[in-house]
Amino acid sequence: MFDSRVWVTGGPGSSGGDLGCRRALAAEVVAANTSVVHGECRVLLRVAELVDLYAPTPELEDRAGAGARLAGEGVSSPGGEGTPRVAEFCFVELGGILQVARYAAEQLVADVLDLRHRLPLCWARVRRGEVRAAVVRRVAAETRWLSVEAAGLVDRAVAPVLGSVTMYRLRNLLDAEVLRADPAGYEARIRADWGQRVARVGRTNQYGLKTLFVRARAADVVWFDAMLDRIADLLALEGDVSSKDVRRSKALGVLARPDQALLLLAKYASQAVPGGITDDDGPAPATTPPDPADDDIRPEPAPDETPADAGRACRDADTTGRVGDDHAGAPAAHDHDQDDHRVPGDADHAASAPDASEQPEQPEQPEQAEQAERRAFDPATTAALVEALGRIDPTKLLPPVTLYLHLAEETLTAGNGPVRDEHGGLTSWHRTLTGLAGTKIIIKPVIDPRTATPVDAYEVPRAMREQIQLRQPVDQSPWGTQTDRHRLDLDHTIPYTAGGPPGQTSLANLAPPSRTGHRVKTHSGWQLRQPEPGVMLWRSPLGLHYLVNHTGTHTLGHGPLAHALWQAVDPDNQNAADPDGLSSTVGSRT
Repeated sequence: MFDSRVWVTGGPGSSGGDLGCRRALAAEVVAANTSVVHGECRVLLRVAELVDLYAPTPELEDRAGAGARLAGEGVSSPGGEGTPRVAEFCFVELGGILQVARYAAEQLVADVLDLRHRLPLCWARVRRGEVRAAVVRRVAAETRWLSVEAAGLVDRAVAPVLGSVTMYRLRNLLDAEVLRADPAGYEARIRADWGQRVARVGRTNQYGLKTLFVRARAADVVWFDAMLDRIADLLALEGDVSSKDVRRSKALGVLARPDQALLLLAKYASQAVPGGITDDDGPAPATTPPDPADDDIRPEPAPDETPADAGRACRDADTTGRVGDDHAGAPAAHDHDQDDHRVPGDADHAASAPDASEQPEQPEQPEQAEQAERRAFDPATTAALVEALGRIDPTKLLPPVTLYLHLAEETLTAGNGPVRDEHGGLTSWHRTLTGLAGTKIIIKPVIDPRTATPVDAYEVPRAMREQIQLRQPVDQSPWGTQTDRHRLDLDHTIPYTAGGPPGQTSLANLAPPSRTGHRVKTHSGWQLRQPEPGVMLWRSPLGLHYLVNHTGTHTLGHGPLAHALWQAVDPDNQNAADPDGLSSTVGSRT
């Protein structure tokens, strides 16, 4: 039972008898922290034992070798060299147990496998309950690409200091030991890393602010940083009295409108700003946030990222913030105009080789990039651009953007109130209108996600698809995190039957799971019922029940109440549960 006692002392500044209370509280904190460390180590140990029970059978190995992953359960190798393979649906079950996304569960399994099979000294400390999970998992993640022998060298170097140094110092030590263990591989990783550049935006927070995460060529970032500084200084000359950091943030908005940026730069083209304009109360703040000295929490990676992406995201997030919490994953290559929802036996589980035009470009080599970094500034190009700008309608420079805003009728009536975008970001109606100022707006009719006319065809009409995506903008699998509508499937909860009853394709019988959620429902023991439109009741192969609705995922367990609820929403028992025939529940046949 959780102890929620509150110790009452004499308050700040008191002394004397309170010394005993402080010591007692300190002892409680030490005991609680020790219990947390022991508990985290027990989780790692039990996960290792659970994964052993998900070893792929020979039959599954044979089917996986023939590409069966697209048509059923596959075999995954989440760990590094020398670790065993795992039946992939293990990650879905484990994610539900731990109340995390499937990908987070897969990363946990990868870390446990590496610790157990590649880092024996670190694993020994786990077995003794001596280290935090985040600390040893960092070692596993950073050494995953090394050979077994090289990982052993790092293991011998870092295992003795785990728990004795801060995470900041551990990262520095890890970097050095990894380089020392495999210098050639380290250089190869640098070259490969050049192909992993990315620019992503996070969701809007409650104050109307967004986070921009960019991983780009060093020279481009340096140029961009310098331009932010330049425009921030010019904004100060224009009378902006905000701090330098705030002006740099505003400069991003100026750069997003090329005509405004060019006009501002041209206005002060002959005016230098020696040393930049800083805040009045001191020197200019650092343009890069300081690296935290002790960061024990690894950010959860974005949904559906690859393991390599997640490791990089974790490293980058040390200085750029919790990347995994701020976005829902980079969009994959896709056709934004596709109408066919993904279903078993169709595009759902059939691999198609991309044509030559879709092949990813080769990563730019550091040597090539260094030559590009030495490109000289070309005044003639800028002059030609300024001249051309005078002949262009500025509105033609604005990119087309479609905004899906969720708001209540009261917000429109009152003229202000909360507004959410399709990814759940919160802002106010007033700030929304302010952000749209100066743009060309095309207003589409209001879409009510509660009503739609069912159809008899298997295909989902475009309007119904959009209504589903607006009603449920997040993956409806347990603990789902994906919000990119182009990476969510549309699934008939009750499988569509050719020649079956009319209206099988309807809001009450469609749900948007992720690709993995769709596959486990179709090809494993996972079952899904939809008792009400937008309410999902899942049951795992281990008999655990999960309720997913607009408030999130709720673990119901496997007790009598959960079982009774599951039976009550069985569509085959609909008449018994609703003798008056008033229910419109639907679900999957088991």
